[in-house]
Amino acid sequence: LMGVIHWSQHAFYGEQGDPKDFMANTITLLETPVNMLNEGYHVCHHHWENVHWSESPALYERIKPQMKAAGSIVFRDYGVLDLFVNLMLHRFDAMAKK
Repeated sequence: LMGVIHWSQHAFYGEQGDPKDFMANTITLLETPVNMLNEGYHVCHHHWENVHWSESPALYERIKPQMKAAGSIVFRDYGVLDLFVNLMLHRFDAMAKK
């Protein structure tokens, strides 16, 4: 399960030009049906590895302009397992709606 979560949140790794640019290569899942320990704010974990998970929503608000400039991928109302299944089925049309 942890492998599925990790892979899904980095599924487009390297597709944005710079494979080390975590802003472009980390998927953010907002308003997810299940958001245990704010896992949907995954980009915050890469930006600030040493902060508590409860601070992620505020940190996300701070870096939103940087994320937009980097072309970050953000989904709303979309869980990590939904993301994984649609990636496996190549349902990019379903993902684009989110």
